[in-house]
Parts: sequence; structure tokens; C-alpha cells
Amino acid sequence: MFLNLRQFIAANRDFFANARTLAYQAGLVGELLGMSAPAQVTIALDRAFETDAARSTLEPFGSVSLRDPDDLARGCDDADAVVVVYPDALGLGWEPLEARLAGANAYLLNGRRRIQPFDARARRRLRWRRLLATTRIPELAASVAVVPVAAVLAAWDAMRGKS
Repeated sequence: MFLNLRQFIAANRDFFANARTLAYQAGLVGELLGMSAPAQVTIALDRAFETDAARSTLEPFGSVSLRDPDDLARGCDDADAVVVVYPDALGLGWEPLEARLAGANAYLLNGRRRIQPFDARARRRLRWRRLLATTRIPELAASVAVVPVAAVLAAWDAMRGKS
């Protein structure tokens, strides 16, 4: 039973994450760079986007480097600031990269156009929200509570003569 539940939760987590496309993320990068006007920009992009046509929309912003996921943080120690662009609201699956950025001056830009510093507070908040997204604790609690509450309300209606 729990295996089926875990598979269901994982499938729905990915569905409700509502991940944005690379073209959308490139638009986010363009908006951010338009507001900040940095002297130099290096974009580290997951090698999975090598054949994505939207990759070319990032080239006007700076040098684009295709890398393996484990290698995305290379060179971040020398950067003045690092911006991680999430395709979704919570950055699901980005924990390994975030661990490598712990000492860097990093910011998180998510798929909902929200930017925040990647500090201890942001890490705590993301951990909590990711836990809720991966376990679906509120939904499970509500589904357990709905049957007894419905039984009590049905009994109350029956005692009052409403059926």
C-alpha cells in the first residue's frame, strides 16, 4: 500500500511542480539581467538542454557553458554572485547543487518570478516546503479526517431529522 502511495505522491509532486520551459527561464534571466546590468555573465546550463532550441536565446546574455548536473557549480567560487534559476516554485531536485553553493553569494530565482538570497532562512523554508511537497502530509491528514467528520455530520443530520 505504501509503495503505491509513494509512487502516486511522486507523480503528483512532479505534475503540480508545474515546471517552466527553458524559453520561459531564458526570459526570466533576460529580465533579471536587464535590471542589474552585470559586467560579465556566464551561464552554466544542464547538458540535457543541448538540443533545446531555446538555448540560443541565452547566448546574447553571456557565454553559455553546457555541463553535467554534477558540474554546474564549477567556477562559482570566483563569481561575485550566482543566480540559480529554478524551473518550478520549489526547486525540486536541486538539493545537490544547492549544497555546492553553500558558501557562495547565491540567489534563487524560481519559475514564479520570485528572487531571494540563498541563505540559511531560505534553506530552512525550502526544506520544509519540499517535505510537504514530497510527503503530502496535509492532504493525507485531511483524507484521514474527512471520514470521521463526515460520519459525525451525518449522525447530527439524522438526529435532527434531516436525511
